[in-house]
Amino acid sequence: MDAQQVTDAFAAVRQRYARTPCRSCRSRETEALIAYGTVLVSCSNCGTAASKGPAQSVVAAR
Repeated sequence: MDAQQVTDAFAAVRQRYARTPCRSCRSRETEALIAYGTVLVSCSNCGTAASKGPAQSVVAAR
C-alpha cells in the first residue's frame, strides 16, 4: 500500500466505526483504529476495545 491508500483506509474506518456504541458500557465515546491489520473500536469511557475484523475486509466493504 502506498501512503494515500493507508490514509484512505484510516479515514474509511474512522468514518464507519467512530462513535459507535461500546459493547460494554454503551457509551458513544469510541474511536476506531487499525492495529496489526485489525479494525478495533476503543472506548474512551470504560477503556475496552472490540475487534471489528480484518482491515482488508472492512475497508473493501465500503
